[in-house]
Amino acid sequence: MELFWLGTPLIRVRGQATELETRKVTALLAYLSITGQPHTRASLAALFWPDYDPRRAMANLRRVLWSLNQSIEGAWLETGRDVIELKPGGQLWVDVPVFREAAALAASLPEEDPGQPAVDRLEEAAALYRGDLLAGFSLPDSPDFDDWQYLQTQQLRQDAALIFQRLAAIYAGRGALEQALEHARRWVSLDRLDENARSALMRLLARAGQRQAALRQYEDFTALLQAEMEAEPGPEIAALAGQIRQGAVAPSQAPAAGRAEAAPRVSAPVEKGRAIPGSGLPVQTTPFVGRKRELEDLTALLAQDEHSLITLVGPGGIGKTRLAIQVGEQARERFPDGVVFIPLAPLNSERSLLPALASILRVNLLDQADPLDQMIRYLAEKKVLLIWDNFEHLIGSAVLLVEFLLGAPSLKMLVTSRERLNLASETVFEVSGLGFPGEDQMELDQFSSYQLFVQSARRANPAYRPAEEEKAHIAHICRLVEGMPLAIELASSWAHILTAAEIAAELKQDIGALTSRLRDTDPGHRSLRAVFHHSWDLLPPAEQALFPRLSVFRSGFDRPAAVHAAGASLETLSGLVDRSFLRLNARRRFEIHELLRQYGEEKLRQDPAAEQETLRRHGEYYQELMARCEPLLKSPRQKEALDEIEANLENVRLAAVRALQHRDWEAVDRMLNSLYLFYSVQGWTVEGEALLNAALEICSPPDGDYEGLPPPRRLALARLLIRHGALLFNLYQNNRALAQMTLARRLLDREEALEERTLMDYEIAYALIDEEEHRLVNAELDDIARRLSERGDLWTLSICYLALSILRDDVFNSHYAQEAARTAREVGNRQILVEALNLIGMAAQMRGDYLLARQRFLEGLEISREINYRWGISLSLDYTGYAARLIGDFDESRRLHEESMEISREIKDLLGVAGSYDNLGLVALDQGDVDQARELFERGFALREEVGNIFNLAVSHENLGFACLETGQLEQARDHFLWSLERSSKLNFHWGTARVTYGMCRLALAESQAAAARAHLRRLLETLSGPNETLIPLSAPLLLAGLGETCLREGQPAAALRYLQAAQARHETAAGLRRLIERLAGQARDALPPDETVPPPPGAGTLQDWLDEVRLALAEAVE
Repeated sequence: MELFWLGTPLIRVRGQATELETRKVTALLAYLSITGQPHTRASLAALFWPDYDPRRAMANLRRVLWSLNQSIEGAWLETGRDVIELKPGGQLWVDVPVFREAAALAASLPEEDPGQPAVDRLEEAAALYRGDLLAGFSLPDSPDFDDWQYLQTQQLRQDAALIFQRLAAIYAGRGALEQALEHARRWVSLDRLDENARSALMRLLARAGQRQAALRQYEDFTALLQAEMEAEPGPEIAALAGQIRQGAVAPSQAPAAGRAEAAPRVSAPVEKGRAIPGSGLPVQTTPFVGRKRELEDLTALLAQDEHSLITLVGPGGIGKTRLAIQVGEQARERFPDGVVFIPLAPLNSERSLLPALASILRVNLLDQADPLDQMIRYLAEKKVLLIWDNFEHLIGSAVLLVEFLLGAPSLKMLVTSRERLNLASETVFEVSGLGFPGEDQMELDQFSSYQLFVQSARRANPAYRPAEEEKAHIAHICRLVEGMPLAIELASSWAHILTAAEIAAELKQDIGALTSRLRDTDPGHRSLRAVFHHSWDLLPPAEQALFPRLSVFRSGFDRPAAVHAAGASLETLSGLVDRSFLRLNARRRFEIHELLRQYGEEKLRQDPAAEQETLRRHGEYYQELMARCEPLLKSPRQKEALDEIEANLENVRLAAVRALQHRDWEAVDRMLNSLYLFYSVQGWTVEGEALLNAALEICSPPDGDYEGLPPPRRLALARLLIRHGALLFNLYQNNRALAQMTLARRLLDREEALEERTLMDYEIAYALIDEEEHRLVNAELDDIARRLSERGDLWTLSICYLALSILRDDVFNSHYAQEAARTAREVGNRQILVEALNLIGMAAQMRGDYLLARQRFLEGLEISREINYRWGISLSLDYTGYAARLIGDFDESRRLHEESMEISREIKDLLGVAGSYDNLGLVALDQGDVDQARELFERGFALREEVGNIFNLAVSHENLGFACLETGQLEQARDHFLWSLERSSKLNFHWGTARVTYGMCRLALAESQAAAARAHLRRLLETLSGPNETLIPLSAPLLLAGLGETCLREGQPAAALRYLQAAQARHETAAGLRRLIERLAGQARDALPPDETVPPPPGAGTLQDWLDEVRLALAEAVE
């Protein structure tokens, strides 16, 4: 494994570049490999998660270590119980220690030439130094790591300066001035205010015959000192500048081998094949952040012969220039004749382009010759990269670039522009904002926009450290500006006087808030409005007329929408795309950067009549779209409709809100029914509930007179109440949901409305909230099913069958679930099909047929993914993971539960997250990691307490009871078991009661109370009588294992082994229980006397035979 930390981090495993999962993983690997010593787990947890409590920090460290081990694919980590280190030696290579050894060598060398072996080692070290340590990398939420990185960076810069200084001196002594200049320039780049480095470079330039270049170095140094320190150059460097002006530092007469000749200003005839002096790239005073993918893509394009002219296109402030400069920096070695930056913003006319280029390249253009021909001759045989910056106002001269490429085959060009050049030889590279976090994403320091905000804020206030509550607001700012670097830098400049929340509020109201007072900021970039004004002035009149009307759209829109709402033509849309006012995404939909949209909205508001008409037509278009989608949502073409709504969701939501504000009840009813179906399938319950709640507030009669409403509005309101109640059930707000359903039932008393009644009954059945409600629902579902069947409404009938399955099916008779699946499959109701398959799978699982259960769950998962049914995906993943654990596929189970948890978090399903924590805890418990199991159970318990769901809390207490039992915390185990037993009994959760009763049996055995253990087993048998007989197959392994362990503790190893082997033979026995049984059976075999044999099974060995014997054995114990 090779670790390159100097510059942008690069990790190679077996010669292949490897990406690590998160920045924390990268930081941990860097810290271990650079420090080269062991560290305690506690110190690492505190370093990387200083704001977390110790337990959570240690859990995060475990996850990062696991991820690191997975990524580097080797036994590189030495992880003890308390100490962690990276194994040294072997095939592990790290650049930093190699570089430091070379720096130590440089410090020990004599002043005279040390010989070629020493020079070679220094050259190798110089090549290793690709930039600062972990360039572009930071951990804003780990200030101690950032401080460590800063100190290491400064030390390594000093080492680099020493190496470059020694190499420059050695080569200068040999007369190899080209090599000496290369290292002197790198020395200066480390600290532009280092007078010694600047003096050495000036002296070498003068010796190379580049007196003007040497004096420009002094002028730049003087200006920099004045600007940054308000100081004057020291007397030594000032004296050196005077000597150079007077010619006292003469050029060397006879260049030694390897020495570069001076590069004077060129006059015709143009000399070919000579390198361009200097790099030509402007020095950047701030670190480059992010853009890893863009850098890789642009570097790859430059390496291909067919991409000689690449245009970076994007709106002003998006970071085109900075990206182009960084590409140029990284491409230096590929262009031995130079990388040259040509700023075009100061030019006022196209005629100035060639003279500007000649001036930068220091070429004297002769009056009697064609200037274009002179420049082409100069560049003809050079391998050079030209970076043309801000070309948009010189588009008419773009054809000159083609002439250059025809005459200079090794030439490459990068162009930055707010519009395309529209050349056949042009490769267009769209530049968008930096990556920014979504609303629910946690690891904010992974996103380059967040990093840029924090780094920029620290420039104004070096002590800036965002508080935990500030971080979400910073992420919100990054979303508001869509990662636009200029906007982020301008916003962060206010961080010393405003909170992030206040900055975000300002941004929402007015893009004019984004201004800068920094004197060293480009005047054209001191406010976003100034940037946009410049671009606006370049638009043709037709595009100036259209763009404000397009600002009514939110998110993306297609051409038909633009035509209907804004009267757009293809020509004007294409023109706005070419000029970066619009983007055309991969789905061929138009997008507007949010800050540009605000700018267009300001323009539109200047014409109120045009604004109102555009908004009216916008709402009309999306109401019609939703009307088209509604029948498709209830057909096999459901996925097509869901995709259509998702693509237009922001605009649909906006149209719905406007319809509500205008009291357009018909439009509201038509749109909200389709929106409910969409939100339900996507799992966006919180957002859907908020929208429907707002609709209810507007649609409900202010005087509460529901009876006086006209029938159409009464039916529409009932439909809205039912759908809002359904979403409330999904949010576990059962009381509010039931109140909505009760009011809806009252409004429907005089209406047939079978679809509404069915949906209402289904939701009530699913919520398991009230036995009286269930009796009411149960009584009317048969009649509803009959009438729906007569009508042929299979869509609604599938929902009705699913409600009947919830109320009536058991593990041996999943009749209604099968009917629901059959009907849903026939009509294409895939959401209900998923629910039915899960119920069928649950029935199979309760029968102990885990393979069939997993098959049904996987089928439901596949369908959920097809329609992006987020809640269904999360649930099916958890179900499938549960079945995988029962079978013994623990790795697969863990993977599925982790994926389920991630989706549950995204859709804000707290009980889903809690369930995944519990299921991951069960995996850990089955594998013997009791500490991790308990930690996971406690996380799930905390979430369930927050929601207040009694059923799920009973499950949490049950799991915690088993975890405490394994760790010997018997009193805590008893408390958890008793709490769970009481609630499970009240809720008629018989399987939970059976499991907890088995847990109480094992608790009694742990306390050496065999008689009490047998009493608990008798209660377990009693639980399985009457209507609960269906649980016998699943509970039999618990009974047999419990009795076997009891016999073992009573000193009856033969009887114990007999029951334990019977439990092992049951196919219903889950993998975790099987592991316990194997351990107990081993103990029984060890305790079995040599002459004693295990009795044969009772009768034919059927389950009933065993139950009869168990019942008899437990009864005898009582006697």
